Amino acid sequence: YAMKMNRDAAIRSASFGMGQMMGFNWKIAGFSSPQDMVDKMSASATWQAKAIINYIVSRGLTQAIKNKDWTRIAIGYNGKAEPYASRIAVNYARMA
Repeated sequence: YAMKMNRDAAIRSASFGMGQMMGFNWKIAGFSSPQDMVDKMSASATWQAKAIINYIVSRGLTQAIKNKDWTRIAIGYNGKAEPYASRIAVNYARMA
């Protein structure tokens, strides 16, 4: 129903892809429009990964990743530290 009423607004209010990126981030994620984001992220995991990388760079989180600053990453990506910082740390340790 929301897509019929206002497609762009509906897309901006939803999250997409492996990074669960909100549609309102379409521009900083490197897309030309909200619909472009949906189309490309639906097409492949490669586009989803590119979107996450573009978002991280645009939000200035590159150094936080290099420093393993899980709190800064969580705040920059999700807007709050917990429970995300702990989850990032646990998953990093598990995969390292």
